[in-house]
Amino acid sequence: MYSSGHRNNFMVKGVSFFGPDSEHVMSGLDCGHIFVWKKNDGRVIRIMEGNKCIVNQVEPHPNILSFASSELEKDTTLWAPVSLITFLHWFMSYCR
Repeated sequence: MYSSGHRNNFMVKGVSFFGPDSEHVMSGLDCGHIFVWKKNDGRVIRIMEGNKCIVNQVEPHPNILSFASSELEKDTTLWAPVSLITFLHWFMSYCR
């Protein structure tokens, strides 16, 4: 199978499977975006604006629908549905 929509100019980035049944493939790009493909047909289903520069790695959480992305510099971004983000804000403030 050939998948299109992803081009890195310098090196291969980390690739991760994502979803309850690992039905998606995710990867960061040199342009600062995160691509998500359907594993069974290679179709791009989402392009997200990632960190401010090169997205080096995307890593899904093993149990909940969320993932982290990291850039070339020092920043890491946590991604989650809005309702989960609200919960995590509450949880983090509760833990302080």
